[in-house]
Amino acid sequence: EDGIRYLVRSRGLGDVYKIQGIDFVPSIYGGFTNFVSNNVSPKGNIGFGIDFAFQFIANQPISFIPKDYYMEASLGYSLKGSGAFPLHYITMKLSPIGYRYMISDFMLLGKIGAYTGYTFSTIETQSHSFDTNIDIGILCEIGVEYERIGVGFSYERGLTNVCNSKLKLNNQCVFLNLSYRLFNLK
Repeated sequence: EDGIRYLVRSRGLGDVYKIQGIDFVPSIYGGFTNFVSNNVSPKGNIGFGIDFAFQFIANQPISFIPKDYYMEASLGYSLKGSGAFPLHYITMKLSPIGYRYMISDFMLLGKIGAYTGYTFSTIETQSHSFDTNIDIGILCEIGVEYERIGVGFSYERGLTNVCNSKLKLNNQCVFLNLSYRLFNLK
C-alpha cells in the first residue's frame, strides 16, 4: 500500500442544493373579484393584492423532477369579495406544480396550486352581521417573463363559504399580475 486513499463521493444534500435555485419574486396584482353564489348575483368589485413569493427552481434534473420545474410559496395581502362586501385577506399560497419554458429571451411560466386566506372583515347587512370564515381555494397562473420582469394572468376560486350565512358565497377572482425576480438566494 502506498498510503493513497481513494475517495468515494456520494451526492449529499449540499450537491442537490447546488442544482436548484431559490428566487425571491415579489408581485402585485389587480383585477375583477366577486362572489359565486347559489341564490344571489352580487355586483363585482376591483380586487388587488401583493405577494412575497419564493420559487424553488430545478436548474438541472433531480431524480424524477425535470429541469425547469418549480414550486412556489408566498405570503401576502389581497382584497376580494363583492362591491357591497369587500373582504381583506392575509393569504398564504402554495403552488407545488410549476414549469418554466424558455423561448428566445422570454420565459413562459405556468403553475397550479392552493391558497388559504384569513380575514378580519365581517359582512354587514341592514338586519344581520355575519362572521367570516377562512377562505380556502385553488389557483392557476400563466405568464411570461423577460429580463426578470413578469406579466401574467391568474384565476382563484374559493372552495369554502366566506361567511356563516345560509347563502353559499365563494370568492372568485381574475387578476393581472406583475412580478419582478428580485434576487436569487443561491
